[in-house]
Amino acid sequence: MLGAEVFTSEDPSVGSTPGRSRHARQTVAFYHHIAEIDLNPAETTTCTFAQLDICFRRLPRANREGKVMTGSEAVSERPSLYDRLGGVYSIATVVEDLIDQIMVDPRLNANPRVDEAHHKVPPAGFKYLVTEMLCGAAGGPQRYSGRSMEESHRDMAITPGEWQAFMDDLQTTLDKFSVPAAEQAEVKALVESTRAAIVVPVV
Repeated sequence: MLGAEVFTSEDPSVGSTPGRSRHARQTVAFYHHIAEIDLNPAETTTCTFAQLDICFRRLPRANREGKVMTGSEAVSERPSLYDRLGGVYSIATVVEDLIDQIMVDPRLNANPRVDEAHHKVPPAGFKYLVTEMLCGAAGGPQRYSGRSMEESHRDMAITPGEWQAFMDDLQTTLDKFSVPAAEQAEVKALVESTRAAIVVPVV
């Protein structure tokens, strides 16, 4: 499931001390499992190495390097939106659902130019480019390789109402995958930042 996935130990005593910060809980969980692996190298542990890697990558950099962070440094170490959404696989899954919705949304396809664009090329191409764009905008390593929003939407005459229909579809998708409210707000802000290049100004 897409969301702000935080590694937690299966042992309820790990990282559960009241008042501990999220980073402190992650640090305790990480070193707990390192110790468990050291003590039982030939036995199955309560974590997988994939989970351990996730936990390590989400530790503050200073913790990984054995340094003490100031308060401002701790804030700056917050994972990117890309990481909080779960990376490319989770983002691609959400984009696939969104594109499947908008391709058949009668509110959008009532515009003949939009309908034509939706059926001119296979949906897989849209999904690839939107995934690429959202991943990059969210702080991932991907770089958008398509045309600019203004160029690709210039002749579609998209109205404010059609934009709102698109945003409604986006909201449905985000809710479907239980994306947390904070991450939803950030995703929608990224999408809204393209509005001026896509929607025909109201005269």
